[in-house]
Amino acid sequence: MIGTISSLLVLVIALLLIAVDQAQSIEQARAKAQKEAQSQQEREQQWQAFATQETEKRQKAESIVKELYEEQSQKRMREGDSIAQAKETERREKAASIEREKAKWNSLLAGMSPQQVQSILGRPDGVNNNEYLQSATWHYHHFGIGYVSFSHRVVDGWSAPLYY
Repeated sequence: MIGTISSLLVLVIALLLIAVDQAQSIEQARAKAQKEAQSQQEREQQWQAFATQETEKRQKAESIVKELYEEQSQKRMREGDSIAQAKETERREKAASIEREKAKWNSLLAGMSPQQVQSILGRPDGVNNNEYLQSATWHYHHFGIGYVSFSHRVVDGWSAPLYY
């Protein structure tokens, strides 16, 4: 009888130890999931901050371009150009500049290295690296917003700016 009670006691203790171990495993899994969720939220906040900075940079660049445009227009008028000639000259310059920019983007090829892209488009205005996925996205704000995406340090896609 004492042997049976001892065996039952050992069995109950073993079951309690198993239950405690399972509870600890569940708690560890819950803590890990919570940490991963927090990490994801932090990455999303970082991306939002980056997007806000990029928008501010683009707006500032557009403001500078507008100021330069106005200065050039006033200079042409002071130099005696007619308004129509100044507008036509500016339109041609902008069209030629856009065509040069389009040609650069059209020369991109999948598989190019970051150095090749930089030699064609110049330094990016913004970079978003994802070391975990071994990818990066370069942002350009020349005549709109364009990007080049890299995977394993080679071009795997791009989107040229929408020219206006």
